[in-house]
Amino acid sequence: RGVTAHQVSKYTVQIQSSHDPSIFQQSTYAVGSNLMHTFRRLKPDITYTIDVIVSYEGGDSNAIRITVRLDHDECERGTHNCDHICIDTPTSYLCSCRSGYTLRDQYHCIVIDPCTNGNHSCAADQLCHSSNGSYSCSSCDQGFRVSNNTCIDSEMPQPSSDLATDSIDLTD
Repeated sequence: RGVTAHQVSKYTVQIQSSHDPSIFQQSTYAVGSNLMHTFRRLKPDITYTIDVIVSYEGGDSNAIRITVRLDHDECERGTHNCDHICIDTPTSYLCSCRSGYTLRDQYHCIVIDPCTNGNHSCAADQLCHSSNGSYSCSSCDQGFRVSNNTCIDSEMPQPSSDLATDSIDLTD
């Protein structure tokens, strides 16, 4: 048969720490009471066994047992090991890096070297110089200039944008 809230006479909450058996709390609440303030006192990173005993008018009762482990926000508390960015997860945290960096391991960021990974636009004959996730290209040797991603002799004429337009009369 179904039970209505009016048939419930009280709630008894027993909280026991599996980490420290001396931590024990028992509270009894009337129907309609807010039980949340009991749970707000629990400390993070400790596993608790929570028994909620529901007592009904007439003396019957049911028990519900829950085992929980509360997490704390390592990012907010500053207890993480991330070099740059901390991302809180339900059970721990993850690290991420700012732009121009990548994770070396689980926590530490290193600069992405565009010269080493080929992510640059230096001419084939130029040297790429990395600096804090950015790069610069060395100039071509003296007497040369960059053209079409290569160093060419500066004496070579540059392509002209003025095209000669000679007309030939073929109607003779």
